[in-house]
Amino acid sequence: MNCLSRDSLVMTQAGLKKITDIKKGEKIYAFDLKKHNPILKKCSGIFDNGIKKVYELKTYHHSIKATSNHPFLILKRKGRGKTPELVWKKLENLKKGDEIIVSKNNPFISKSFKFKPITISKKGDYKVNKINEIRLPKESSPNLMEILGLYVGDGWIREKKGEIGFALPKGTKASNRLIELYVKLFGKKLIHKEKNYIYVYSVNLARFINSLDFGTSAKTKIVPPWVFTLPKEEKEAFFRGLMLSDGYKIRNSNRYVSASQDLLKTLRLLLQTTNYRVGKIHLQKKLKGEFCVYRRLLEDSSYGYICFSKKKNPNIKKYLSQIKQRDFFIDNDYFSTEKINSITFIKEEPTLDLRVDGEHNFIADGIVVHNTGNQRSSATPFG
Repeated sequence: MNCLSRDSLVMTQAGLKKITDIKKGEKIYAFDLKKHNPILKKCSGIFDNGIKKVYELKTYHHSIKATSNHPFLILKRKGRGKTPELVWKKLENLKKGDEIIVSKNNPFISKSFKFKPITISKKGDYKVNKINEIRLPKESSPNLMEILGLYVGDGWIREKKGEIGFALPKGTKASNRLIELYVKLFGKKLIHKEKNYIYVYSVNLARFINSLDFGTSAKTKIVPPWVFTLPKEEKEAFFRGLMLSDGYKIRNSNRYVSASQDLLKTLRLLLQTTNYRVGKIHLQKKLKGEFCVYRRLLEDSSYGYICFSKKKNPNIKKYLSQIKQRDFFIDNDYFSTEKINSITFIKEEPTLDLRVDGEHNFIADGIVVHNTGNQRSSATPFG
C-alpha cells in the first residue's frame, strides 16, 4: 500500500493536524480535480501500513516523506501551444524538475476563534486566599495573537505556580510592546521588575494559555490547528509577535529561529497558506557560550530556522502566458506548481494513509497527494 510518514500534517476543516490525529468521518481538504479549488471531503478510512522504506521529496518551498509507491498529482506539459494535463505519478517514477501541485493560500473559512470555557479559580476556593483578577478573552484578536507570538518565542508557563514568564530584556522593543499589549488586552499595568524577564502571576491566565495548545517548553512549542483558521490580520499579528521574540531581518527577508522542529514545520505551513514565500528548515548546532539571537547559550543547543518573505504580485494580465511557464496555476487563488529539487531515501519508519471520499486525494504538508488504494478520477490518469 502507498503511504505517508506519520509526521505528515494534513489540512482539515478544523485546521492543520498530524495525520495520526485524524479521525474517521472528519472533513479534510482535497483538490477538486475539475475546478482546481480546495474542497472539503470526508475521511472514510485510516490505515496503519506498518514500517516501510520512506523517501523525502523536496521542492524549494515544500517537503514531504512518503513510500516509493505513493502517487502525487503532477502537471504534465505537452509542448508550446498545447494545454498541460494533470496526472498521478508514483514517487518512484518522479524525477528532478517534475512539477507537483502545492497549496499557497488559506483554504479555511477564516474567522476569529471562540475559546472553550476553562475552569476559573476564585478567591475563597480551596487554598485560594488571594487572586489576580484578570479579564480573559472569549475569542482571538490581533492584540492577543501578538502576545501569543511573543509567548511562543520567548515565554513559558508554570501553571501550578500561576506563573507566565517572558525572557525579554528591559527596555527592548519586544518588552515595551508586551507591556503595551497587556494593558490594551487585560486592562492592567504590567511592571518590568527584573532586568531580563517579565513575569505575570495569574493562575487563570496561565491555565487559559495552556488550554490553547501552543506547548509549554522551547522544544515542544507548536502552532496549533485553530490558528490556521484565523483571519489574515490575526495571523499577521501572530507573526509580528514571533519576530519580536526570536526573529530578525536580513535585508528583505525575515528569519525565525526555534529549538522546536515541530514549531518550524507548522509555522512554515502557516506562512505558506498566508501567501508567504518560505524556504527550507535549516538545522544547526551551537556550543555553550556562543550567541544565538543576541543571547549567550547556557548549554550546548540544537536549533533550526526558516527564512520567509512576502510574495511579489507579478503582472498577470500582461505576462500571463510567460508566467504560466514557471507556475501554471499562477492565476489560481489556492494552488501553485513547484518543481521537484530532490528525492532522497531517509530510513524505514512507521507509516499511515487515509481514504478520502469523492476526489480520492488530500493535502499533506502543503502538497496534493493521492489517498490509499487505487481509486482515482478518470479525469486524472496515472502518467
